[in-house]
Amino acid sequence: MRSIRRAISLAITAVVVAAVTSTAIAGPAAAASPTVAPINWSSFTGGTPNDANAVRVRQILANTNEYALTTWWNTVKDFDAQGSSTYLNFGGTAEGNIRPPAGEALALATALSTGAYDATSTGVSTASATGTARKLIRSLAYRHLSNSGGGWGDTRQSALWASYAGMAGWLMWNSLPAADAELVRKMVEHEANRFITTPAPYWNTSGGDSKGEENSWNAMILQLATAMMPDHANFANWKDRELEYMISAYSRPGDSSSGTVVNGKQLSTWIPAGKYNVNSDGTMINHDLVHPDYMATLVQNVNSALTSTLAGEVRIRESRVDELGDKSDEELAEIASEYEIDEGCSMALLLSRLHGS
Repeated sequence: MRSIRRAISLAITAVVVAAVTSTAIAGPAAAASPTVAPINWSSFTGGTPNDANAVRVRQILANTNEYALTTWWNTVKDFDAQGSSTYLNFGGTAEGNIRPPAGEALALATALSTGAYDATSTGVSTASATGTARKLIRSLAYRHLSNSGGGWGDTRQSALWASYAGMAGWLMWNSLPAADAELVRKMVEHEANRFITTPAPYWNTSGGDSKGEENSWNAMILQLATAMMPDHANFANWKDRELEYMISAYSRPGDSSSGTVVNGKQLSTWIPAGKYNVNSDGTMINHDLVHPDYMATLVQNVNSALTSTLAGEVRIRESRVDELGDKSDEELAEIASEYEIDEGCSMALLLSRLHGS
């Protein structure tokens, strides 16, 4: 089986688990901002999938939830010591302070909002897990600079963190108090607005560092903003940038002169002349290397299938999964072996270089 397609298969299965289950958590309804459209859970009537991939994803999710609610919360982060605080103190505004809580919030919200949460597996009641998820969401949004002076945000990767935290909030929207819901809305709105006047960057203006993975993660906040706020004054601008960033993320040489129409425009209109972010064969250069790890970030474009489905929209076609998910295990192994020969390093050294150690 093709390795990248396996990853995509799991991602799509997770999308289905989240999208087709109609069970929503109980709680007081949020007095939502008029610009936010909550997920219409009653429209998903297909039932929960039980194929091997779906079962595997739920097992992974349950294990993730158990760790988050026990070891991570109580020991790694020691958040239980902040039990009396309305908002958690994350200890800073850098990636290590914000991204892990945002990821754990999304994992908990996914399980709780879809009915996949397993209290027996985690050893933590649904009510307690819901309280923890709400506190993470509330705190992440409150600590964002759109809601607190000197907060996190407006950085290279902050749109990704905001998409995690914002998605968690949207999934649990019907159980968030109005004040918390507004904090989430403002966070998502702020990060999405950053890209209205910022065209997508490209690899061949950035040396040996493709901008594909950055463009795909930045597109995620725009995917979320347009799904959450379809009547927002900036919707059209957000949607245009969302499509541009998704298309640019895995653009190849030749796309900038292509007449292929994607969402109403030719690729030659979407992509500036001579610009691209991946090679013609689908490989991506990052850190001056052919980088399979970064190639797998096309899963971030697949995120649009989730947000579009939850918003009741027609799915769009910018992910390029078919073209770029076509590298077999053997081909990826060959790529790695080429670097052992060409750069005189073992895989261990290659990996240490990739991760900056």
